[in-house]
Amino acid sequence: TRPMMTTEASDMDRTTGLPMDWNEWRVMWEEWREGFETRAGVRRGVTGDPFPGKNMLADEILGTWTLSAAGARLRPVELSEVTFMGRRIIGITVDGVGTAGQGTTVSTFAELDDVLARIVAGDPLP
Repeated sequence: TRPMMTTEASDMDRTTGLPMDWNEWRVMWEEWREGFETRAGVRRGVTGDPFPGKNMLADEILGTWTLSAAGARLRPVELSEVTFMGRRIIGITVDGVGTAGQGTTVSTFAELDDVLARIVAGDPLP
C-alpha cells in the first residue's frame, strides 16, 4: 500500500492544471512544496551527483529530494518545471540520469503526489 501524500487544509485545488501565470504558479509551488516536505518527512538534496549537468528540457530545476520508505533504499528525485504548448508541467526524474534513471511528467499536484508516493513505495512509475 502506498503512503498517502495528501494536502492538509488548503485552498489549493490539487486536481486543476498548473497555472501559467508566473506569480500564481510560484505561490502554489511553494505551498505544495512546504506541505510535501512536512507530510513526507523528506530532506531536500541528494547524495553524490545523480543529476550531473543541465537538464536541457527544463525551464527551471525546482529542486532535488531523497525519498524512501522506512528501511527502503534511498531514491534521488529531481523535479523540474517545463512549459510546453501552453501548459505548465512538472518533470520527475528518479534514480539519476542515463540508463539507471526513470522519468515521467505530471500536470497537477494530485498527479505529483501520486507519483512521489509510488517512488516512496517502490512501485513503478505510471
